[in-house]
Amino acid sequence: MTRAETPIELTIEKIVYSGKGLARHEGLVVFVPHVLPGERVLAEIVARHKRHADARLISVPDASPERTIPCCPLYGTCPGCVYQHARYSEEVRVKQAQLVNFLERTAAWQDAVAVAEPVPSPLDIGYRNKIVLHTRAGTGAAPAVGYIGEDNQTLLDIAACPLALPAINQRLAELRSEPGFMNALPDGEDLTLRHTVEDGTLIWIGERSPGKERLTEQSPWGPMRVPRRGFFQVNPALIPMLTEGVQTALAAIKADTVVDLYCGSGLLSLAASHAGATRTVGVDIDERSIRFAEANTRKLGSGEQVFVAGRVHEQLPRILNGLAQTRSALIADPPRRGMEKHVLDMIGTSALPALLYVSCAADTLARDLNRLATFGFRLRSVRMFDMFPRTPYFESITVLSR
Repeated sequence: MTRAETPIELTIEKIVYSGKGLARHEGLVVFVPHVLPGERVLAEIVARHKRHADARLISVPDASPERTIPCCPLYGTCPGCVYQHARYSEEVRVKQAQLVNFLERTAAWQDAVAVAEPVPSPLDIGYRNKIVLHTRAGTGAAPAVGYIGEDNQTLLDIAACPLALPAINQRLAELRSEPGFMNALPDGEDLTLRHTVEDGTLIWIGERSPGKERLTEQSPWGPMRVPRRGFFQVNPALIPMLTEGVQTALAAIKADTVVDLYCGSGLLSLAASHAGATRTVGVDIDERSIRFAEANTRKLGSGEQVFVAGRVHEQLPRILNGLAQTRSALIADPPRRGMEKHVLDMIGTSALPALLYVSCAADTLARDLNRLATFGFRLRSVRMFDMFPRTPYFESITVLSR
């Protein structure tokens, strides 16, 4: 049995990217969850590592004026949210500081970088158009549907998720009230709830997804068709601000041709065409998304639109070779893991003069910017968009040029 450590008093210096507070005790860096900058807290160290320790929050004798009451009863046991104890304006400020701190430490940073004001989400709860829950069959325990807890093992049975759109929580409540549904739950599967204004709330379990595969999402230029299981932004209310940010950056670059990597159903390709690009080339590994991108840009865009289904690193060399390099730009909107090293090298060794990196993970963004800096790319501007309120994550647009 591990002996409990003596509680220690800490002063929180800042909040790091995971959402935890950083403090120092006897030369050791200590990370504490659910705290805010400047707070004096009482904590207990629960794990010691070579260079840092993890602690459990016990109490907050000196609380920040930005502290508030979490809206979810599972806050602290469900790992999805890390900022429910903070006023939303403070969360946005903290995330902005995290982004700038990441970028300032990259080789791509320069004194002339224009750091724009952060863009908060219109909604800080009730914004997600999709949630994925996990199921437990009623064998030996009551059937349950919910999220995996902080211990990475316990299934937290949830009645509602405060991040989900109200329509999703309403449908979840209806499902939970049906004994036939709960009693028939399989064990260890994913339950997905996905909502659009036109299609309502759809559900499917695991890979079984009978019913319509084509959904309709809203864009600043009209309705878009998207595959049900394909990628689309989870915070529809912030899409107009994000696409406007892309358009503003592209308009300043004045590129005739724009390459859109990881293009999905063509949302940012549409932004490029409405920013003045006369030719857009999109690439995505998902063939369904490419078919929808072709239809969406044909209906809602302008200029020449070309879309290619395939792996980015396989398609990119041919695309780069066909560009009129002096008036071209590239949009990269990769998944959270960032861009592959060989893709970065292809971009770096090309003659592309400008790049817009749309990122949902500041740590992999910083890693990739360091790689691009070895090819002469430097940061020109950056803006944070809080696409994922109450979670550790956020979206950003960084503009780079040679």
